[in-house]
Amino acid sequence: LVLARLPEGTPWLLLAHEACTLLEDPAAREVFQGLEARGIPVQVSRESLRWTGLSAPGLEAVEDGPWQAELAGGRLLIL
Repeated sequence: LVLARLPEGTPWLLLAHEACTLLEDPAAREVFQGLEARGIPVQVSRESLRWTGLSAPGLEAVEDGPWQAELAGGRLLIL
């Protein structure tokens, strides 16, 4: 996954919408663990988890309002 090559200093990674399906991929889960070991927090949208019916053990689930406000303000990059 290209996510494994996120540069140092990346403030955080948030999984939302269809990206939550990566939670079902063991290789992706390893990448997320590696990112967290490098100090890059991996979070997941609480609403997206509800929508997909998936769970994210070990990852922080966050409310959508704050990250959507960052997106609307142009302070968030979506990959």
